[in-house]
Amino acid sequence: MRIRSPFRTWNRRILVAVGGILAGLALLFLWTVAELDTPTRRSRQGPGRFRVPTGASLRWAADALADSGWVRQPRLLSAWCRRARLDRRILPGRYRLAKGWSPREVVAEIASGRVETTRLTIPEGWRETQILNSLADSLEIPIRNVRAAAADSAWIRSLGLPRPALEGYLFPDTYVFPKDYEPRAALGEMVRQSGLRFDDLMRRRAERVGWDRDRVVILASIVQAEAAKLVEMPRIAAVFRNRLRSGWKLEADPTVLYALGRFTGPVLYGDLEVDSPYNTYRVGGLPPGPIDSPGIDALRAVLWPDSTRDEWYFVARGDGEHAFTRTLAQHNQKRREIRAATGIRR
Repeated sequence: MRIRSPFRTWNRRILVAVGGILAGLALLFLWTVAELDTPTRRSRQGPGRFRVPTGASLRWAADALADSGWVRQPRLLSAWCRRARLDRRILPGRYRLAKGWSPREVVAEIASGRVETTRLTIPEGWRETQILNSLADSLEIPIRNVRAAAADSAWIRSLGLPRPALEGYLFPDTYVFPKDYEPRAALGEMVRQSGLRFDDLMRRRAERVGWDRDRVVILASIVQAEAAKLVEMPRIAAVFRNRLRSGWKLEADPTVLYALGRFTGPVLYGDLEVDSPYNTYRVGGLPPGPIDSPGIDALRAVLWPDSTRDEWYFVARGDGEHAFTRTLAQHNQKRREIRAATGIRR
């Protein structure tokens, strides 16, 4: 009679158990691969967009992708991301997801930081209201969100500006922002550029002539609005500097338009009576703040005006240029000549 060894029985059981475990692990592996690498029904339908808000966690992103149909197993996706060390690279912004992408490809795209961007160009001389509207359109966010940020006086003060308003300090330039970008971040970048472009050379020049940056920006905004051609900016700035130095009123038409809430158009004699601290026909000195966002040329013109000509007056010719004169009599004569030639009443 053959005696069956208990060790063989246990070995066989162990082998069966190990085989079962390995088979289970293999099935789990195959299921994981299938779940991560097989496009979902939503993915096969076509491309789409997915927005990750600022401060969103990996778990939030996985759950949101599951809710929108781009992944099937959010917990599995989260576990794979942690293993692949992608959990700390979920970057905010709006992403374009392609048709047929698997969950693994979707989350890799979100971790790549390749968010949809928009290019925004702010021309010299734009007012804050124009910039805010353009920013909202460019970022594709509600204008109320942008206006709310621009009205946050405590936040504006934290930027180091001299007053709780952004007018004059949103530097005209071309910016590239992620779509759905936080308005404060975009506006803060424009303010930061304004500070960077007012460089050390300009600061030293302002100190030398006894002006602070705010006075320079205010006058530069008026020069920007008056000058249609860059070459005339230093002469216009010199006229205004002469008037300020002698205690004259600036009598600048763009400040009246600003007080009236108008962007363009002629300034009539009745307009000059508007009761506003921005009406430089009635109030002496500089207005209380900038009237637009001046460019670098206008800022330099204020700091380095063309003071060699000793001019005190100028009048628009109607062709983008101005006639400059030294005396009131000469100025009135030029006005009559231009009126006769062009029909301009002022």
